[in-house]
Amino acid sequence: MPSAQGYALCCTLLSAFGIIFLTSVGLMIQTQPEYIKSLNVTSSAPVYEGAALYAVCLVASIAVLYLKAGPVVEKYPNVPLSEQIDGVTNEKTPLLSR
Repeated sequence: MPSAQGYALCCTLLSAFGIIFLTSVGLMIQTQPEYIKSLNVTSSAPVYEGAALYAVCLVASIAVLYLKAGPVVEKYPNVPLSEQIDGVTNEKTPLLSR
C-alpha cells in the first residue's frame, strides 16, 4: 500500500512543475498576447491564480513530507550512531568499521 510520503513526493514534483509551467504561460500571455487565438483573453490573472493554487499544494505537500518523515533514529533503529558506540564520539572513525 502506498504511503503518505509517496503521495506527497508526487504532489510536490507535480506542483513544482505546474508552477513553472503556468508562470511561463502567464508571462507569455502578458508579453505577447497576439499569439493567443481567442477573443476573450484579456489578462493573465487566471493563469497566475492557477499557479498560486499549485503553490498552496506545494506547501501542503512539503509539510506532509516533513511531518511524516520522523526522526532518523525511528526510521533506522539498527544503524548505530556515533554516540551509541561505546560512549565515544569520533567522527573520523567509520561507524561500520567493526
